[in-house]
Amino acid sequence: MKQHSKKLAALVTIFSMTFSLTACGGKPASDQSSTADAGAEKSEEAISVEWRMANQHPDDSIATIADQEIIDAIEKATDGRVKITLYTNNSLGDYLSVFNEVMIGSIEMAHISTDESYDARLLGGFLPYLSTGYEQLPKVYGPDSYLFKTMKNDIYKNLGVEFMGFFCEGFDGVGTQKAINSPADIGVDKGVVIRVPGMQTFIEANLMLGFRESTIPYSDTYTALQTGLVEGASGVPANLFYLNFRDVITHFYDYQQVQEATHILINKDAFSKLSEADQKAISEIIQDKCASSYDLAKADEDKYKDLLKKEGIEVVEFTAEERKAFAGACHEQVWPKLAETFTQEFLDGCLADIK
Repeated sequence: MKQHSKKLAALVTIFSMTFSLTACGGKPASDQSSTADAGAEKSEEAISVEWRMANQHPDDSIATIADQEIIDAIEKATDGRVKITLYTNNSLGDYLSVFNEVMIGSIEMAHISTDESYDARLLGGFLPYLSTGYEQLPKVYGPDSYLFKTMKNDIYKNLGVEFMGFFCEGFDGVGTQKAINSPADIGVDKGVVIRVPGMQTFIEANLMLGFRESTIPYSDTYTALQTGLVEGASGVPANLFYLNFRDVITHFYDYQQVQEATHILINKDAFSKLSEADQKAISEIIQDKCASSYDLAKADEDKYKDLLKKEGIEVVEFTAEERKAFAGACHEQVWPKLAETFTQEFLDGCLADIK
């Protein structure tokens, strides 16, 4: 009798435990799996957004045209989920204020110069003689380069910004009001005082070539040339010499010291809210456009050099050997002076891509 009572008690206990688990919300494994799958699907749900994109470029520039093409391609690729309105020519503020707004997310996207106050290496794309011609640009600025990876995975990542790519807009040159001495001879006094941007990279590179210098803001350059305060200017590409200075220079020297490589940026939080498929589509569209910028920049530069010639301005070209000599001297004489600013590790990494 006691044995039957014990068996009955055990059965009651087991039944009670089973009932209790069911009543407390326990679910079969198949139901739990379905719930997890639903959560995963929700996190991958494609959302719709409306962004603002700011740039610093005139409406008819190759950069603005490319930006609008990027926007149109993104809207099409995302089936209208990602709509972007472009604000050109600093209409949302200069590049410094826009940079800060992209960081905090009040502007979602931008195509601008960068603010090196957060990290000096952000100016790495403007290192003098980082490349010696257009054929080297993919190695230097492409997604497999040391410079690109450092920007994306180190510098911008820590600033809450998604770095999408470099857009190349052309090499700078030196415009002068008279012929200079020994243009291809490194270190020989060129016989003119030129305006240079107030950055160590430009200052040291032009000193190496043999120019005397004055650091004047870009906005004051025309007046300085007009009044004779300086006899030339550097850090200016052919298109801007034609558009802004063609009546105050007589010579354009195509030294190709620095490539104007601007940055396409997206706020990281805004980007991460998109589905993986939309993120991938946007990244590919921007990278394709950045890759096409090398040819666009060269064609634009050639166009404006021809226009300068038509204005009676002498355009002085340099051979591949002469440019190689400029670059070699710059890497030996100038880059060591920049190590304190950029770090030797960063400079070595950039240089390895072009050797």
